[in-house]
Amino acid sequence: NASAAALILILLPALSWYYLRKGADWRRAGLADMATKQAITRADIKLLTTEGDTLQLREGTFALATNIEATTSQIKATLNKVAEQFDHQENLLFLYFGSATDDLAKEWAAIDCQKSDCGPMIKQMFTDNSNTALIDDSLNIRATYDITSVEQTRKLAEHGAILFPVEKRKKIELKRGVDK
Repeated sequence: NASAAALILILLPALSWYYLRKGADWRRAGLADMATKQAITRADIKLLTTEGDTLQLREGTFALATNIEATTSQIKATLNKVAEQFDHQENLLFLYFGSATDDLAKEWAAIDCQKSDCGPMIKQMFTDNSNTALIDDSLNIRATYDITSVEQTRKLAEHGAILFPVEKRKKIELKRGVDK
């Protein structure tokens, strides 16, 4: 009985503290990676999609943008996995600045850069051999990635999990008795 009490009173709280501490350290490290922000200077550009829709980056909306050409099955699979991971986010735009749209997930909005003046935005978002940018809801580029690299794609997944708001769950109600 004493060992069971020691387990409950000492070991379980210590394990819980350790687990929570690791999660907090992971979140702090991710936020530190994204600490350097660069404001998008031309966020007022109306982006026309190849489907004919008009999109615009605006405050309160997150965006994930890429300019990599999805010409190989591996790149398409990576883009589709990224879309699948974050498609539950209602206020997230998936912007694809490329022409190879076959077999891309429906979440990716293909931007028609011949009808949109997206050149300045592309130059600002994709620097240092990056091909993907994570944009927060204040229109800041939080980080850029090369998603042809597995390590960079994992980093994007981590940063997205940290940056995007957690979906609120419905409150569970317990009812006693039977309503008549």
